[in-house]
Amino acid sequence: MKNLWDIHCHIVPHVDDGSHSLDTSMEMLRTDYKQGISHIIVTPHYRRNMFETKRDVVEHNFKILYDKAKEEMPDLDLYLGCEFHKDKLIAHMLTEDERYRMNGTRYVLVEFSESESERQIRDTCRAVLNAGLYPIIAHAERIDIVRKKKGKLIDELRDDGVYIQVNANSILGYDGTAYKWCTRSLLKNDEVDFLGSDAHNMSDRVSHLKECALFLREKYPREQVIRLLSKNPKRIVRNEKINDI
Repeated sequence: MKNLWDIHCHIVPHVDDGSHSLDTSMEMLRTDYKQGISHIIVTPHYRRNMFETKRDVVEHNFKILYDKAKEEMPDLDLYLGCEFHKDKLIAHMLTEDERYRMNGTRYVLVEFSESESERQIRDTCRAVLNAGLYPIIAHAERIDIVRKKKGKLIDELRDDGVYIQVNANSILGYDGTAYKWCTRSLLKNDEVDFLGSDAHNMSDRVSHLKECALFLREKYPREQVIRLLSKNPKRIVRNEKINDI
């Protein structure tokens, strides 16, 4: 499969717990490129008291990576996003600085802790929506309450305008049985809007996006797979709202 999109990964060097060198970042990009991934939204963490690298530094390191990647893989398109951990100031920060969003668009990749309560999830997503932005819940399968309530909570959130991202490794079972069955249940009910590799390195958190794409192609309708791996991600960078959820 070719022309795949990855909307969640940690490839920018020296900014979070992802790549710790430019060499590693380039190795990660080469691996993706060989897998047929031609468009990548890199999403460095922002989390108060944990990952607070200044946006100027993130942009600088991204530009170095972007230029080097273009020299070697000119048809590989990179975009800068962010994985923004739930924060009481989330609406203010997102409206004040578009660099916390996905490619400067209205889309926001929002991360929650595994033990997050349903109320905290709803309140955070509502704050983002009220700011005129489009929240995407990062690796939703990792959240305990999502797995407990299965599709009920997801359906209600999506009805409100929230989007759902799951990880390729979870679908394939590399992150454990609980995540696997949660993601496959969501996929079966067509309750997923985006996929991501959530790749961090070349050792224990590598990208298996192509393997996941091949699995999906065998198990799920073609149009659904195209939406997840191409159609919906394109709408992020074009700042176009997804209407078919």
